[in-house]
Amino acid sequence: MLSEMAYAAESDDRMRSVVPAVEQFCQAFGGCGRFALSFPTGLPGTLLATEIWQTPQLLREHVRVARDAPELKEWHDLLTDMKHEVFRAELVDVAQLMGGGEPHH
Repeated sequence: MLSEMAYAAESDDRMRSVVPAVEQFCQAFGGCGRFALSFPTGLPGTLLATEIWQTPQLLREHVRVARDAPELKEWHDLLTDMKHEVFRAELVDVAQLMGGGEPHH
């Protein structure tokens, strides 16, 4: 899943201070293969998240738990908007893909 989140640009220092705890909370959740947050250059008040989950069900469970987690309260208080895009990944034969053929698994 790729998420773009917004927060007040004047809260940048506070947001940066809570990011390590947010990443730790999410990475410790069962089924999380990756959870990384980044601050894109030149876009104040914007935070990007890249997440990889083993199954859609585990992602839904994470969202349900994270929504009310006391350790994420400050994080949720700072966010003003969130947009998400969910992608389904499949294994591909990279050599075939680079050779112009149709990828398969």
